[in-house]
Amino acid sequence: MPRAPGAAVLKSVNPLGFSLFRLLASRGEDALVSPLCISACLSMVAAGATAGSQAEKELMALLKTLLPNLPPASEVQMFNSAWVRARIRPDFVEAVQKKLGAEAHELMDADPSPINAWVKEKTLGRLPTLFDSLDALTVMVLVSTVFFNGTWATVFDADLTQTSQFEGFSGPRTCHMMRRKEKDVAYTENEIFQAVQLPYVGRKTWATILLPKAPGPDALAEVAASLEKIWHPLNAELYGAEVEVTLRLPRFRLSAGGSMKAVLEQLGLQEVFESTGGFLKMSDDPLVCLGEVMHQATLEVNEEGTIAAAATGAAMATRGRSKSAEMTVNRPFLFILSDSLGTLHFLGQVVAPELD
Repeated sequence: MPRAPGAAVLKSVNPLGFSLFRLLASRGEDALVSPLCISACLSMVAAGATAGSQAEKELMALLKTLLPNLPPASEVQMFNSAWVRARIRPDFVEAVQKKLGAEAHELMDADPSPINAWVKEKTLGRLPTLFDSLDALTVMVLVSTVFFNGTWATVFDADLTQTSQFEGFSGPRTCHMMRRKEKDVAYTENEIFQAVQLPYVGRKTWATILLPKAPGPDALAEVAASLEKIWHPLNAELYGAEVEVTLRLPRFRLSAGGSMKAVLEQLGLQEVFESTGGFLKMSDDPLVCLGEVMHQATLEVNEEGTIAAAATGAAMATRGRSKSAEMTVNRPFLFILSDSLGTLHFLGQVVAPELD
């Protein structure tokens, strides 16, 4: 199984993804984020930061490097766009078009309807709305979308799906539990969790499921908090593992999103939200700053495979191992969508998803 290229993408995406997920998952609720999508959007923001400014330093400390294009082998579709309303330098628009592959559109007013329509188109209807409204002082919105539609390399037999129980933190809920038994599955376990990695057709994209061995929110929180430390060793351990596994996994749908401003501030973005001349490569107006960052993500898993979509919008404004195993995912768990190198496309904490 050859691993996909893309070390530069991994370096750009994963540190931010782990940091964001740690903060979101610590709330003990459903969490879903696309590190790839957020990195792409913030890379466009960083491209307009004033050279040597505190805003540029904050963004690059978070991003490490501007997100390059995805490798040709990637099965994920990513699109960028710049929606220009006023006070934006033409050379900035040309730069994000050329270097980051962004489309350029004119935004006539503060109505986000054209942006939402574009997001809906790029996510094939999975995300119909990114912004409910825009600040009247918005001068530009930078938007990124990520979309994945993958079929399992070995699909679940729908005839084996049975009605079962998902033991949520607030009590049991009825679900449709898929089942399959397969040899040579990438599986491992330790005293803390079980982990299984399932390939999609083409074996360029993989789903990793981590199930805490103990029930309850503390056990899930322990695994989620350790994810950044364990991910790369775990991904390497799963690569090449060959175990016969009977896997039971619920059909589920998970959606999450909203403003990312508070968590980004927790991760060190402060000056970027202030009108202190931090974006003079983007606009000659020294009051232009990052006003809001919105993120929406959705994930659906069934017998056939997985569909995942995400959108991020940055509104710029002026101011004034075992040989045989069973794994029944019948309680909250983590769901990771990555390429075979381990680059994070989606990170999910599944606590109370839609189960049918």
